Amino acid sequence: MSKPSQLPLGMLAFCERCGAACKTAKTDPSARLLRTSETPKGYCLECAVTEFLQTTPPICYLFGKGDAVDPREAAYARKTGMDADLDGQKRGASVLLLPQVRVQMAAMFRAGRAQADERDINWCKVIEMWDLPLVTGKGRKGAKP
Repeated sequence: MSKPSQLPLGMLAFCERCGAACKTAKTDPSARLLRTSETPKGYCLECAVTEFLQTTPPICYLFGKGDAVDPREAAYARKTGMDADLDGQKRGASVLLLPQVRVQMAAMFRAGRAQADERDINWCKVIEMWDLPLVTGKGRKGAKP
C-alpha cells in the first residue's frame, strides 16, 4: 500500500460525518481554515464548516452550542447578548441564510485564509446536516461541543 503522500490527488473519498462523496486535493499549508485533504479522510466542505461553527467560541454561542465551554466565555456571551433568544427561539443554523451573516462568514473565511471558497458552500446542506454528530478522536475538534 502506498504512503499517504503518494496517494493520487483527485481520488474519491467519503465524508466521515455525512457520507458525501468528495475528492482529495493538494493542501495549501498557508491556509488556516477549511483546508482540503490529500488523504481520503476527513469532512466534506459543509461538514467542515459545521464543525468550525459548532466548536469555535464565541461563534458557537450564536447557534446555542455553548453549553460545555469555559464558564468565563459563557458569562461573556450572556453579558454581550450573544446567547440571546431571537423572537423567543434559540438561534439555530437557519441564521446562516441571512445575507448579513453570509457576508460576515465570507469575511471571516478570507481573514482565516480558508483554502475553500465560501461561494462553494451549500448553506442549505449545512443546515440540513447540522444535527449530525461530529466525529471525535485524536486531532478532531469535535470533542469540544
